[in-house]
Amino acid sequence: MVHAAGESARLAPLLPPGTHAVVLAASGDRLRALEVELAAAGIPHAAVREPDPPYCGALLAIGVQPAPRAALRRTLGKYRLLGEEAP
Repeated sequence: MVHAAGESARLAPLLPPGTHAVVLAASGDRLRALEVELAAAGIPHAAVREPDPPYCGALLAIGVQPAPRAALRRTLGKYRLLGEEAP
């Protein structure tokens, strides 16, 4: 799902050196809710959807425009890193 980072990087006018991709985990329902939350918060993002059958249009990943962590923490802070176990 890191391809969403590439899609969202295009939203940034210029990526500063040291920009990193961070992959967070979310189930399908939480991913759809996150898309709504990002839009409501005005956070630029790129939703990646499956183009092929049988899942045409299914939301697979969301990339968020690179921004300082503090600006994204309120919306993304509840998601854990992909592969990280829940506490």
